Amino acid sequence: MEIVTESVLVFFYRMITYFFSERNRMLSNNLQTEYVEFKRLPSEKIRGAFHRISGLPFVQEVMNTILNPVFILNKYRQVIFANSSVLRLLNSHDLEKIIGKRPGELFNCIHSNEPSGCGTSVHCCVCGCLAAFLECQRTDQPAGKEARIMTGSNGKIVSYDMTVSVSPFRIQKNFYFMVHMVDISHEKRRHVLERIFFHDILNTAANISSLSSMVVDEQMKDLEDWPGLLKMASSRLIEEIESQRILLSAEQGELQITLRKINIETEVLQTVELFKEQSLHHQVCLSCEVQPDNYECVTDSVLLHRVLTNLVKNAIEASISGDIVRIGISRGKQEFIIRVANPAVIPLDQQLQMFHRSFSTKGAGRGVGTYSIKLLTEKFLKGQVSFLSSLEAGTCFEIRLPSFLSDPLIEQVNYHAAL
Repeated sequence: MEIVTESVLVFFYRMITYFFSERNRMLSNNLQTEYVEFKRLPSEKIRGAFHRISGLPFVQEVMNTILNPVFILNKYRQVIFANSSVLRLLNSHDLEKIIGKRPGELFNCIHSNEPSGCGTSVHCCVCGCLAAFLECQRTDQPAGKEARIMTGSNGKIVSYDMTVSVSPFRIQKNFYFMVHMVDISHEKRRHVLERIFFHDILNTAANISSLSSMVVDEQMKDLEDWPGLLKMASSRLIEEIESQRILLSAEQGELQITLRKINIETEVLQTVELFKEQSLHHQVCLSCEVQPDNYECVTDSVLLHRVLTNLVKNAIEASISGDIVRIGISRGKQEFIIRVANPAVIPLDQQLQMFHRSFSTKGAGRGVGTYSIKLLTEKFLKGQVSFLSSLEAGTCFEIRLPSFLSDPLIEQVNYHAAL
């Protein structure tokens, strides 16, 4: 009876938390895609506005002195003019070819391929670029927001962190908006690294220092497993540094993968064992559910370990006392499926920003976990990442990996084991 009562209380706690998080989101972010103007000006009117702007004295010369991308929108968010920095970013030489597009379409945002275009996807309700434009349009005052943009072309996805400033102006009776974008990706990356090195790594180094001091002072009599603790702390320190090295190399396109024959079940069980102490500390139970099958495959074990580590770590940190984190493995025809689930629910506005580089459900300076999962899985392990989160089922992340990773387009691959 006590167990049932506790389960009911946990369910109602999650339900109330989810309700208020969604309510607060709707109140604080009164931005819905149905409020966005779907209408577009026809091409002849766009060209007329373009010639009207370009005919102003020194407008092109002045805008081209700005090193960052700057473009001018009409009230329908269509580009009618842009500086040379925009053209360089798009690798284009003809300004007239880009006019008429909306910002998301201009930069190939992955959410701009909706039938009505940029600004009409459900993901657009959390877009900082759109929010800045609508605020400027509503108040007739300059507005600025941070925006996370994921662009895609030729199968390659690139993430940007930008500050977007929008300022209104008029020419005769026509309303226009000047948009200035600044890439702050390096600043965001620096904040993340500072937090990792000054918090996570410093804490681990402090533990190693404390254990070393106890060894020197011969205070280990009551601590039988101190060699194991010292080894574990050292391994965690190396893990943290290695994870950042891998992510940085992956983003710069310099990561070399090493293929070898491994067993997926063994990799998962080792990850579960790695987090056994942390799960006990959070009073969370780890449950591994494996369907009987052959789980041998050819892939990069180091990258797979990084993906599994992030998945399990995130699930534990999102759980509360008494929760069960379930790790499941199954096999399809040509793929392996790994699922990591926990009872916590991700609010909708956070779901829409999942996998963005600088976004995290844990707060500022933490946004690389799910981003690195997607980057490593899809770009290097040639798999797929997805998730579902609901009040009834909790949250489940799923990765699908090919049973044999062999890509002739990948350069400098070392193949160590043959089937």
